[in-house]
Amino acid sequence: MLNRKCPPEKFRKARELRKNLTRAEARLWKYIRRKQLDCYKFRRKAVILGYIVDFYCARKKLIIEVEENLVRNDATQKKIETWNMMQDIIMKKYGLKVLRFSSERILDDIDGVLEQITSNFSH
Repeated sequence: MLNRKCPPEKFRKARELRKNLTRAEARLWKYIRRKQLDCYKFRRKAVILGYIVDFYCARKKLIIEVEENLVRNDATQKKIETWNMMQDIIMKKYGLKVLRFSSERILDDIDGVLEQITSNFSH
């Protein structure tokens, strides 16, 4: 199991985050919940390898992360990019694939986002 050594606080935090989705997360969830996307089940705010990921499809080992479009200084942006890169490396080591979408893209081009997600089901 990908989360067996995770502290209980992480699961409590994930439960709390499920109640407060961003606009983009809520919009994407509307289209992928209840096996609506090619009959694949997604979980939202799932704990995987100690990380709380936005959406996870266990059957396809696919993680979807929604990147918020916040104004950040260069140092903060660099830290976030490094964090994302480290997370991606760890997930890949366990055979998981991470897709990242900006919240802006989800809100403006949901069809393109869904198409990109489904194109990863065949891999």
